[in-house]
Amino acid sequence: MALGNSETPEEDVSLTARSYSSSEDDLAGDTYSIDSSAMAFKIENGRRYQAYREGAYWQPNDEVQSEQIDISHRRYLTMLDGALYMAPIPDNVERVLDLGTGTGIWAIDFADLFPNASVLGTDLSPIQPDMVPPNCRFEIDDCTEEWTYPPNYFDFIHIRSLLGSVADWDRLYAQAFKHLKPGGYIQHLEPSLYIHCDDNTLPLDSPLYKFSELFNEAGERTGQSLDLCATMSSKIAQAGFINLHEKTHKTPLGEWSSDPKLQELGKWNLLQFDVGLEGFSMQLLTNVMGMTLPEVQLFCAQVRVAARDRRVHSYYPHKLVYAQKPL
Repeated sequence: MALGNSETPEEDVSLTARSYSSSEDDLAGDTYSIDSSAMAFKIENGRRYQAYREGAYWQPNDEVQSEQIDISHRRYLTMLDGALYMAPIPDNVERVLDLGTGTGIWAIDFADLFPNASVLGTDLSPIQPDMVPPNCRFEIDDCTEEWTYPPNYFDFIHIRSLLGSVADWDRLYAQAFKHLKPGGYIQHLEPSLYIHCDDNTLPLDSPLYKFSELFNEAGERTGQSLDLCATMSSKIAQAGFINLHEKTHKTPLGEWSSDPKLQELGKWNLLQFDVGLEGFSMQLLTNVMGMTLPEVQLFCAQVRVAARDRRVHSYYPHKLVYAQKPL
């Protein structure tokens, strides 16, 4: 679905092409220059979005949203006690695929941790840094299209925060199953967009509830679910994976918890929410939900005030699922 209307004129922006790995053998072979269409961006409502496969992803790819991605990475590290992954992958893992790599921060950290592994990060936007470990490469690719990797190729496939970017998760999990080696692992971590509160400190008329409702409706209209937590496990199992493990992480919005780890987790969660709020909201609420730019700006201001209220003990569940392809 192409998202087109905006309150401000659109502007195409092209960046200089960079070289990315294209080797299917060791992910470190020859390089090629990205087609200019993959390097094109547009400006809408003051934010920069990819023009390549326009409408396939709803968040901006500008510096502000890149900052949100990197802060969110810190949130996930806190959530997992400093771990990059929970799947029981072997120390001699060889080929790793990071779908929707964003700024590439997870792929880079993983490549540093496993210098003998070949790590490939794919994304629709070329916003990854040039200086990366020698065993880390990035490709511009749409994971919702047919994968061109050999079957039984990867040891580990990592997916994180792809909510709203995949219409057919059954197909994506099936492709992951096909291209994982027997015995390889898939791991998927997603936030729920439904705000929770266990002690009734969140008023029923809170903008945070309205925020969840609007995003749920926007996902229904676009056909790309913005809340995957209820279906991840069953769909991964239906794809043929076994030894499935799942865990739901209660992630506070702010530092209201008396638990030191949850305080730290809530700090990073609120910070990434605060930095990314307009980016989360702008395209979906204007182009899908029909709100005007001033209406979205006012709504975001109201949501931000509600999110910062330390009297409110709200949280967003995050679900992590990992599973194995049978031997």
